[in-house]
Amino acid sequence: MVSARHVRAALKNLHNTVALAQGELARAAFGPDSELHLAERARKLRSLLLKGIESLGPPRPAPFGSLESRALDVLTLRYIEQLDIDRIASELSLSRRQVLRDLRKAEAALTEAVASSLATLGRDMAARPPTAEADALAQELSAFPLSPIQLDVAQVLARALQVVEPLRTARNVQIEHDALSGGSLYAVADRGFLSQLVVGLLSLAIQSSAEKVQLRALSAAESVLIEVCFDAKDIDACRERVEAVTRPAASVGLPLEVAGQAGRIKIGLQLPKAPAATVLVVEDNPGAIHLYKRYLADVPCEMRALSEPRLCYETARTNRPDVIVLDIMMPQLDGWQVLYALKTSPETANIPVIVCSVVDDPALAKALGASACLRKPVSRSEFLQALSQCAQGFALLLQAAANAPGGR
Repeated sequence: MVSARHVRAALKNLHNTVALAQGELARAAFGPDSELHLAERARKLRSLLLKGIESLGPPRPAPFGSLESRALDVLTLRYIEQLDIDRIASELSLSRRQVLRDLRKAEAALTEAVASSLATLGRDMAARPPTAEADALAQELSAFPLSPIQLDVAQVLARALQVVEPLRTARNVQIEHDALSGGSLYAVADRGFLSQLVVGLLSLAIQSSAEKVQLRALSAAESVLIEVCFDAKDIDACRERVEAVTRPAASVGLPLEVAGQAGRIKIGLQLPKAPAATVLVVEDNPGAIHLYKRYLADVPCEMRALSEPRLCYETARTNRPDVIVLDIMMPQLDGWQVLYALKTSPETANIPVIVCSVVDDPALAKALGASACLRKPVSRSEFLQALSQCAQGFALLLQAAANAPGGR
């Protein structure tokens, strides 16, 4: 049974992985004997709570501090931005007593949302009881949280070839590869998961082939295709091993096709091509960083977060992000100084900067060269709209994400 006390305690530990994973809400959600790793339990609960908070917002954009957005605002300021009650009262122009009333009301609504989500999850699990094999795979993958990023496919394949080189030598099998024939290919995938998958495919091919394995990386209009081809010595035995190797890819939704004819096996793995858009977030609040990651979860772009503002200029100069999201209230070096340094340097002056902070001074932000100024807490629609307007390429990415299956 989920209570408001459980939810309130979890919110207070939103940024404390161990305390969140071992709290009463975790026991109510996963049971006292859950075998999920602590980090995975905390990740699931954090995502559940943040989605619940976002669901309390108005269906249409409403001004910050308005009655329609009050529940979203007080929960975001208290538990994501970690502001005290007096500071929240000042930000919302309310009395301290009113903030406490609104906060308790919002916590009660969030408790209902969390309980509903957990009940739905429980029904889904009961309706589809996993097999022992599927359950073992699910547990293994749950300890392997995926973090898709933009990566160079050729580098991943080169490292995989190094890993399987001793096996290739022992089996005296030749590997032909032309991964760099078309230049660098960038795709969006989890580096560790993709590396393990490619190593598994190459190992399978080497052990199943008599003489030669072909490895290719091809560029299509919107995707990058990795192909592994070989002549199988025992086609029936090979098919069973192919299924064992490819099952993890299917379980996380990676499109992987297997074709076999006349003893020849071709396995193709299709990855989304990496976009040209990258965003650098300069923010010392882990909650805000996690929120921005969720806002961008359905957008095929690369997000990099910096909690140390003194590294911003050099990172921007070296990596040339398409847009920078900049907080103002940070230790050691405040955001105004960072913005001034970025805009007075010829090497970084053309990079759009979106100021996103509880400090509300759009006039100063624009005078220093910011392309937009957002006041926290910022909604997903405001955040994405600012990116779309400030950075060329984001508008097309957002449109593609909205039109994709499951897009919002």
